[in-house]
Amino acid sequence: MQQPYKDALTGFVLAGVAAFAFLYIQFGPGEALQISQDAEITFRTFPTAISLMMLALSSIYCLLSMLAASRLAAGSESEIEGAEIAEITAGNRPEFLLLRICLVICLLIAFSLSLGLAPLILLASVFLFIAFALFGNRQWGRMAIVAIIGGGLFHVLFVMILRLPLN
Repeated sequence: MQQPYKDALTGFVLAGVAAFAFLYIQFGPGEALQISQDAEITFRTFPTAISLMMLALSSIYCLLSMLAASRLAAGSESEIEGAEIAEITAGNRPEFLLLRICLVICLLIAFSLSLGLAPLILLASVFLFIAFALFGNRQWGRMAIVAIIGGGLFHVLFVMILRLPLN
């Protein structure tokens, strides 16, 4: 079986697991899992959000895998010369990966130590932008847009919904 088909199958399995988790959390047995009528944030909120996010991401993964499989079946897959393969994979050598992991850990430590010094939306946006740059993304405009949207989502989740004093 070719790789895009394996990826699509993996996406389907992950989507199934996420759908089962969501349904079990919402409608499973036990008094602790009964649906809250007053729309409070309870201990079920986080697993519900995680299962819905997993369902959405695995569905996107599955869709992209199916698109790749259809392109492969249509024969539109372009061939890459040996020199281009070496150029593409040059940044994925183990020493670069270890350096990136160390830099991300340092970035996470700096982010957590600076949480009280600036608003969360600003810190999260800067963190995401630097993380994208560390992993080789060079589309600066797209990185900025995604970082600002991501920082805004962090702010909405932690400051507005969970009411943590991070602003």
